[in-house]
Amino acid sequence: MKPPLRHGGESVPIRISDAVAADDRTELEDRLHAFNVESTGFRDARDLSCLLRDPDGTLVAGIDGFTWGGYAQIEVLWVSEGLRGNGVGRKLLEAAEAEARKRGCTSIVLSSHEFQAPRFYAKLGYRLVGTTEDTPAGHRAFHFQKHLAATEQLQPDVAVVESIRDARPDEALALERLQRRSSDVWEEYRAELAANPDAIEPPHRAITDGRVRVAVDACGRRLGFSVVLPIRGDRCELDDLFVEPDSMRRGVGRLLVDDVVTRAAAAGASYVDVIANPNAVGFYERLGFEHTGWSSTRFGDAPRMSLELT
Repeated sequence: MKPPLRHGGESVPIRISDAVAADDRTELEDRLHAFNVESTGFRDARDLSCLLRDPDGTLVAGIDGFTWGGYAQIEVLWVSEGLRGNGVGRKLLEAAEAEARKRGCTSIVLSSHEFQAPRFYAKLGYRLVGTTEDTPAGHRAFHFQKHLAATEQLQPDVAVVESIRDARPDEALALERLQRRSSDVWEEYRAELAANPDAIEPPHRAITDGRVRVAVDACGRRLGFSVVLPIRGDRCELDDLFVEPDSMRRGVGRLLVDDVVTRAAAAGASYVDVIANPNAVGFYERLGFEHTGWSSTRFGDAPRMSLELT
């Protein structure tokens, strides 16, 4: 028992327990909820659960969280070992997102330890917004957010990223061609690229090193790819980011950057840097990158930008 506090002139002891009674927990939560309602005016808090049971009634997967004041929070997502890797977690999360939208939520937040599934969330469009160290000791927790309103505005013909995977050695030439198609979108660079064809080369070495990631749709079609340089100190540099012209402005680039950020954080980086195409500065700014200076490139000066991960 801790030393007593003074309340109303009387001595009140602080009682510590590792087995809180259900009634005590409920009372504590109810009092906090009352304070939250009084402070914000939002009285629409509701539980949000999506459960999957087998024919015998045994729980085999599920999500638990809540919605309140225009956002949703996933507190628990669990899939039994026998169902992992079969898309069950994805379907549960999509069901929770759909229900959150029905309730008027415009964003959803969740956290994942590094030994759980941070890459899974990044693949589904969740953006890393922070990390915490030693939670538990020796491990980090990653905190994600996804804006649901943007997802609702997508059109039926939007190219959806099914997964982001490591590039294969046999697709280096295909990625080079993708890069050329993507680069030719910018009319002001076409002549320079045509005069300097060696500026675009197959990323053989980067693929061998495991530094190239490819976004593909449900049919396996390549939608875009990213290349990072080897991490130095606490910094990871995004060296290349290219998206097929017919898949631009459909979230492919954002998901590839999210994938880079998540993997960089898991590898111990504190920053992701990029020398941005001047036409892409707005894109990186929307993802949280800040202008930090200028770098000299083969085709002139370009803005250097950085995203702090912690």
